[in-house]
Amino acid sequence: MLKDAMAKCIGKNCNFLIDGYPRELEQGVRFENEICPCVCMLAFDVSEEVMRQRLLKRGETSGRADDNEDTIIKRLKVFNELTKPVIDHYSERNKVVLDYGLVGALSFL
Repeated sequence: MLKDAMAKCIGKNCNFLIDGYPRELEQGVRFENEICPCVCMLAFDVSEEVMRQRLLKRGETSGRADDNEDTIIKRLKVFNELTKPVIDHYSERNKVVLDYGLVGALSFL
């Protein structure tokens, strides 16, 4: 679906912000090979403790059963094993813009 939407924009100066993708390096490589190269990746650089606290706070109002301490610990483990290498991969190619997780507007936008 995303591939089709992006294909329609070739040559039309379209831009896309894809939230939460790729989650694994293989997905990113496949995306670039099949659809288009990544121009930049926005990553929020915050400590695991800050992530944990934010997710627990979200759990107070989200109604999601998986916003609990045990699930959050598992999700952080998956992030470190699968998603962190994606950020490292694009960082090595100077395609990552880091935001240090502070509340407010991003100055480069």
